[in-house]
Order: sequence, then C-alpha cells, then structure tokens
Amino acid sequence: MPWVSNRTGADISVSFTYTSGGGTYSDTRTIPPAILYKTSNATAPENSGKNYWPRNTAETITVTKEGGQYSFTVQANDHVDIYTDSYETYPASFSPGNK
Repeated sequence: MPWVSNRTGADISVSFTYTSGGGTYSDTRTIPPAILYKTSNATAPENSGKNYWPRNTAETITVTKEGGQYSFTVQANDHVDIYTDSYETYPASFSPGNK
C-alpha cells in the first residue's frame, strides 16, 4: 500500500503501475502539498482516497511536478515523500490499535 506525501510547494501528479493487484485501478491523481514548502501549514490534509494506492508487491511510480517527470520502483508498503529536488521511500506498517 504505497502512500505518497507531497512535500513540495506545488501540486504533483502521481500514478502507479498495476501489475500486482491489491487495487482495481491505475489512475493518476493530483496531490496538493501536505506541508507547504518551508512552512508547517498543511494546505490539504492527507487521506487514503488521495494519498494511498493498494498494491501487493513492487510497482513503478511516476511523478510529474515542476521540473519534469520521473519514475522509480517502490515496494507495496512504502511511504514515499516527494520533495522539490529529491524523494525518499521507507517501509511503513500500521496497526489498528496504535494511533
């Protein structure tokens, strides 16, 4: 279940390949900044309908933002942070009992 957070100062477009299942779509979504660049004010709260893609194994993410488009591979449980000039991925796990 890749989760994508936009840490830039502008909207980004994100899509994932759909080769491993876990979801029934391969849509492109516009993700507004979660935290406005160089501030601590969120412009739009993150939510599963916008930031989450159900997948079972590794997939390719494509990100379009100011400065161009790039693609890379992420694992099914990665959290992806997109920055103005870089990105980072890290594994995430969630437990319903922990908040």
